[in-house]
Amino acid sequence: MIPEFGTSTHAIAGFGEDPKPFEQSVAEVAECGYSHLLLLCSEAGPPVDSDGRAPSSFVNLLKSDIDGLNRRVASHGLRISAVYPGFGLFELSPEGIAITVEKLKPYRELAWQLGTHTMIHPAGTSEDPKGAHVNKKPHIESLAEIMDSIASDKPGEIFKMAADIHYGSSLQTLEDIRYFLDIAKVTNTGLCLNMGHMTTAKQEGWTLIEDYPDRVHVLAWKDHIPSEDPAHPVVSIELGKGITPFKKYIEVLDRTEVDAISLITFEDVPVPEKKEALKRSRDHMVGLMLKA
Repeated sequence: MIPEFGTSTHAIAGFGEDPKPFEQSVAEVAECGYSHLLLLCSEAGPPVDSDGRAPSSFVNLLKSDIDGLNRRVASHGLRISAVYPGFGLFELSPEGIAITVEKLKPYRELAWQLGTHTMIHPAGTSEDPKGAHVNKKPHIESLAEIMDSIASDKPGEIFKMAADIHYGSSLQTLEDIRYFLDIAKVTNTGLCLNMGHMTTAKQEGWTLIEDYPDRVHVLAWKDHIPSEDPAHPVVSIELGKGITPFKKYIEVLDRTEVDAISLITFEDVPVPEKKEALKRSRDHMVGLMLKA
């Protein structure tokens, strides 16, 4: 079964370049054949106004006109499938955890107003992200506590928190991730299974789908290639041009029932080429799934 694919505001708009207006990004995502959108937020960004417009695609959700945003997205036949506030743990301490939780609460309320019950949260870096699993435990435990405080399994209040697995983060290896899932107390505290970062980290990420099907909340279909620059170890490109073993993930998903959002994203594609690359990436994934 082919899922409804969505993409993200950063996949269509890029990072740190000339800002692309929010309304333009929404229109282009629809033109590429996608069904939904992950909204990356920035408190330094502009708010979306009552007409659903903003001069940048990285918007300040806290100050946005939610009705205007919803109307703009719906006018293109799209929906917001998840929000990504974009900040992690402020400090590795009880006080830092409490601050982070309080800052996330308004985003949960706004996510509900946007019609979604999913938030993606960065796994964050530890003092030794590439080192031994034991060195990351305090960071992983803090992450689980934060996400358990926002996620909910209660009927009528369902809310999913998906930790964004990244190379170089507290959640990099299968061991890291399994420990996180095993200590998290809320079922809806789970994963954004970033296949590209799993590839860069040389981890068999598809095994997590088999072992924790009810904890995979977001499937991030990303294609990575090896980097020749140690200072930039992650290279995320158009899907079908990298080495991510998508077929292994598809094989597992064909025999495993999951309730997950499917997102196609990338970073290292020039902004003028992003729209066509997103079209081709979606076509590539649909083709792979039809052949499975």
